[in-house]
Amino acid sequence: MSEVYKLEDGTEYKTDDFLKVETREYHQTTHYLNRQIAVSDIIEEFGDLPTFEKGLYFDWSNYQNASDEDKELADKVQTFVDEHDYDREEDCWTMNKGGYDVDCEIVQEFTMETKWVCILMKKYLSKKLLEF
Repeated sequence: MSEVYKLEDGTEYKTDDFLKVETREYHQTTHYLNRQIAVSDIIEEFGDLPTFEKGLYFDWSNYQNASDEDKELADKVQTFVDEHDYDREEDCWTMNKGGYDVDCEIVQEFTMETKWVCILMKKYLSKKLLEF
């Protein structure tokens, strides 16, 4: 026969019971959506790279003062970019909870990138799960 122990609220536990202890951690993360877009596709859609850049780097905080032409270009570029597949990488960079900002930038190398072995393994396991 086990001894009985009580919490301050009167809940009883025996020595062979378990307490469930939940730890909550609130983090802020940066999500990187890494896309590789063919230059030929950009040229076909926008005519040149500077036009694409102008739409990509549109100042959304100044939307009300922008020309209709600039607004339309920014919307068109955003839609174009969103239509391309991406690899999502997450960088948990703080222990504080809160929101996050979204920025777009043309880069030479991705800040974070999944190794192809991991991607192939995920695809393989997903396929196997579907077969199951």
